[in-house]
Amino acid sequence: MIIIINLKIKKVLFIPLFFILIGCVSTQDGLPTVRIIVDQAGIDINAYNNDLFECRQYAGQIDAGSDALSGALAGAIVGALVGAAIDDSDTAKRTGGYGAILGGAEAGGEAVQTQETVVKKCLSGRGYKVLN
Repeated sequence: MIIIINLKIKKVLFIPLFFILIGCVSTQDGLPTVRIIVDQAGIDINAYNNDLFECRQYAGQIDAGSDALSGALAGAIVGALVGAAIDDSDTAKRTGGYGAILGGAEAGGEAVQTQETVVKKCLSGRGYKVLN
């Protein structure tokens, strides 16, 4: 009975985290969300918006959701192994759950940072002055 309740709690915690990570990764058009500040002095805003869209398409080739899921899986495995080595199966389950959350968040965060770097480099390569 306790194991079933514990698994339900983990699912309740993990599912919102998963959707938060996915929500932070893409917008309605399916492309990555980026926070880029560009010096807009003397630029054609329509050309900039087109370039930004194309650069976001390049960044979209990095699948942050998949990276987060892979990180969660790796974290769960490592956490469970560490927990099993330290104590019993209950500890392994708990540390596996924590490892999944931490691994997913870290891998997803790194992928989002990489996406932002791709957009910044793309815009810089097209002649824009990226300020952040």
